[in-house]
Amino acid sequence: MDIDKIRTRSKHLVRFADCDPMGHLYNARYLDYFMHAREDQLRDIHNFDIYDYTRRTGNAWVVVKNQISYLNEARLMEEVVIQSRLIKLTDITAHVEMLMFDKDVQHVKSLLWVEFIHVNTQKRKVEPHGKELNDLFLPLLDTVEETSFDRRSEYMRKWEPSMGTV
Repeated sequence: MDIDKIRTRSKHLVRFADCDPMGHLYNARYLDYFMHAREDQLRDIHNFDIYDYTRRTGNAWVVVKNQISYLNEARLMEEVVIQSRLIKLTDITAHVEMLMFDKDVQHVKSLLWVEFIHVNTQKRKVEPHGKELNDLFLPLLDTVEETSFDRRSEYMRKWEPSMGTV
C-alpha cells in the first residue's frame, strides 16, 4: 500500500478562538485539532466514517490514554499539516500517532500518541474489533521504531527532513 495513504496528512489553519492572547495555540486545542484531523482523514482518505460505523453497529472507540509533547509553538493563522497513522493494533485497542508540522513539513510542532479502546456503547463493555475492522485496519498498520513515547518525542524534537519521512 502507498505510504502516503498510510501516513495520512491534511492541512489546517490555526484559528483566533483557539489561541491565547500571545497568539499561541492553547495546549488543550492541540488535541481538538488532532482528533478532528484524524476523523476527517479516516472519512476522506480511508472511506471510513466513524459516526456512521457507530450508528450501524453500536460500537465506538473511547480514548483511554493520551501522551502529548509540545515541541514548537503553533501560532495564530498559521497553516499546519497534521499527519496520523495507526502504529499498533490489538483485538480491542488501536494506537494512533499524530504529528503536527509547519505548512512545509520542515518542523515538528507536536507529537501525540492516543490509545483507543473499542467498546459496545449499549452494553458499555469492551468489544473485540472483529474481522471487518481487522481487514480494514491491518493493511494500514505502520509501526514506529521507538516503542517508548519519551524516546519517540526526543527523536521528533531532533527530526529534520534530511532524516527521512516520519
